[in-house]
Amino acid sequence: MLQTKILIAFILVLFVVIGLTCLIFYYGNMRDTKTHTYSMLNTLSRQYSKTVDFFMDDIEKISLSIFSDPAIQGILANHAQIGPEEGLKVRNELFALLFNYAHPRPEIAGIRLLTTDHISYHYEAGSTVNAEVFQEELWQTRLDAMSKSGYLLLPPSSSNEEGYREKNLSLVRHIYRIPRRDKIGSLKIDINAHEMGRLRSGLHLAT
Repeated sequence: MLQTKILIAFILVLFVVIGLTCLIFYYGNMRDTKTHTYSMLNTLSRQYSKTVDFFMDDIEKISLSIFSDPAIQGILANHAQIGPEEGLKVRNELFALLFNYAHPRPEIAGIRLLTTDHISYHYEAGSTVNAEVFQEELWQTRLDAMSKSGYLLLPPSSSNEEGYREKNLSLVRHIYRIPRRDKIGSLKIDINAHEMGRLRSGLHLAT
């Protein structure tokens, strides 16, 4: 009888020891896994942030190239004097110019030039340049209050393109005449948000 009690007590103690060992191992492993996961997420976040910064710096450089392009400067500075019969010629000229800026860059979904006499010239990848009358937008008013070198990044907005909807982030800035620095138009570059997603996916795969 005494031996049976001792055996039962020994088994109970053994179960308790095994249970405690398993719990300690489980929580220790969970803590290590969480620490590793947080560390990996922080690394990915830093890498993604640096890549996006580089990406946006590149887009900003393109906007400055468009800003200072002599042909675009000439069209915007003299647009009020352009007659209706010259509209097709202007659109064709802008198509060639904007195509050269956008074509090698799959992340650029479209480029829009807005004149001070409220005409918008819109180039979309794989399309022609369309001209239409526009009403001043809020971002243009905000840019008026900024320095002449300033620009804004607009949050993603939907745009219809070949029958489906796509989210685009936009970089916008005013264009000033060189060297007089009076405003002659505005620029809006639409950035394909899908390309930003590919950056994130690429970083995930790289790790």
